[in-house]
Amino acid sequence: MPGGAMAVTIAGALGDTWQIQASTDLLNWSTLSTVTITNVPMQFLDEGATNLPHRFYRGVGSD
Repeated sequence: MPGGAMAVTIAGALGDTWQIQASTDLLNWSTLSTVTITNVPMQFLDEGATNLPHRFYRGVGSD
């Protein structure tokens, strides 16, 4: 992405809420955002990924 941002595609049921988390080591995770699925697939843009050599992502759904 322009400027080094990273886009993550989220697929889920409309109205579902997900926490988008990121890690640089797969051990320590931090929540970047909580999103509600409004269209499928949906894209989350991580502009904070610039200047990182690598970053891993996961989605954690709410019950």
